[in-house]
Amino acid sequence: MKWGIRIFLIVALAVAVGIFARTHWGYVQIATPSFSLETTLNFFITALAAIFIVFYALLRAVQKLWNLPQRWRQTRK
Repeated sequence: MKWGIRIFLIVALAVAVGIFARTHWGYVQIATPSFSLETTLNFFITALAAIFIVFYALLRAVQKLWNLPQRWRQTRK
């Protein structure tokens, strides 16, 4: 039952994001003296979310690797 509710919420969120992306046009411009980036708002939000997910996964992997010796000792006992 919990999985059904979670899947429903994820689908509802995806539909809401799709409607938002379809109705809100815009662009993001990041400029420095030597670099300029101009992209759509939808791509920027998607890329930002993807970067966050990848960064979070990397941090979790590093945390698990950092705790590996302690977990190994507990398993051997």
